[in-house]
Amino acid sequence: MQYTVIRKSQRKTASVSVAPDNSVSVIVPDRLTDAEVESVVHGKRQWILKKKALNNEVRKPANPKSYVSGEAFSYLGRNYRLKVIPGSSNSVQCKAGRLIVEQDDSAESVPVRGQLERWYKVHALTKFKQRIKRYATLLNVKPKNIKIGDFRRQWGSCYQDQTIVLNWRVIMAPVSIVDYVVAHELCHLIHHDHSQEFWTLLSKIMPDYQERKDWLRVNGLYLEI
Repeated sequence: MQYTVIRKSQRKTASVSVAPDNSVSVIVPDRLTDAEVESVVHGKRQWILKKKALNNEVRKPANPKSYVSGEAFSYLGRNYRLKVIPGSSNSVQCKAGRLIVEQDDSAESVPVRGQLERWYKVHALTKFKQRIKRYATLLNVKPKNIKIGDFRRQWGSCYQDQTIVLNWRVIMAPVSIVDYVVAHELCHLIHHDHSQEFWTLLSKIMPDYQERKDWLRVNGLYLEI
């Protein structure tokens, strides 16, 4: 297995990382011999192979959705078939495995996509608040405010005034993934960066956070309407 060794004099422990292009880097203290570095890599072999497999699974974004009856849309990890029916309420209902959109033919009618996005945002805020309440109790923290965001390149953000903003698209993912994003941002109320202390704290309340993080990295491109 090919890898790049980076030696640092101030380093006390060895760490292995796999980049998105599947290149492997090993950061080690100066004192480690080549044989000891090789032993570190060998011990992480299965982890490295798993990381490479995940990188290979990352695919291009799905084809754009069609806002017609029969199209599938995800909510909390489950697919629902869209059903567009005539009506004047311009509303969305989720029942019997379907997302039912009522739409009239007037010029003032809200497009199906717009109705769906509005429905997702409302339900996202409700669900996020429920999950935040649970994990905030575990961490003994209390965010000042909880808002819905429309980010394109991130799933959440924690601001200095202790406001947490979560991407509404996360509501399309399974609850376990929603919980990961929620817990991640709540941990930032204690540790404001991605230091080792941050990840240690997150692992205490969510030991399998890495698996959830990997799921989001692979499948996040599909959380679209």
